[in-house]
Amino acid sequence: GGVCTTNSGFVPGITLGLSGLDSLGFVIDGWRDGLDARRLRYAVRSVSTTAGAPVQCAATLTNVLTSADQMRSATMDCLAQAAVGMLTVNTTIITGASPGVCSASTLNSKAPFVVFSLGKNGLTTGTGADESTNLVANATTFISNTPTVAGSCAGEFDDIVTWGSLNTLFARMVQAGKLP
Repeated sequence: GGVCTTNSGFVPGITLGLSGLDSLGFVIDGWRDGLDARRLRYAVRSVSTTAGAPVQCAATLTNVLTSADQMRSATMDCLAQAAVGMLTVNTTIITGASPGVCSASTLNSKAPFVVFSLGKNGLTTGTGADESTNLVANATTFISNTPTVAGSCAGEFDDIVTWGSLNTLFARMVQAGKLP
């Protein structure tokens, strides 16, 4: 039915026409050793809209970002106000004396997708709490942080996390001839 079967996984480079792929067509990161832990990962949410809420939404749509042609039916204004269902990207702030206390600060609460690498320690899937957050199945919150060592309050962190905005996503879809 054109609906994605999963909201996270390895970036399908062959489908997207990208280079730097492993033998199965997935994008690999800079720590190239051919193992699954070295593949770039992604997450996207199945955002839904409700007609009239917010006012800019003319129709009730499901799986807007994860099904064929649903973005064409949604408008930028509608999706921009549909905060429910988008991904959140936080950073960890260390406060207080060493080793300090960790608290989260939100970098983005409306990310339609994230792309991330598990970093140099990807083969061990990391040891820190922040790295573990990025590997939670069906996660809706991700951590983007500067590298930290094992002794910091959230443990070791070397993941590289980036995300897109709705504006960029719409612009690229228009450029590719998929929207409006």
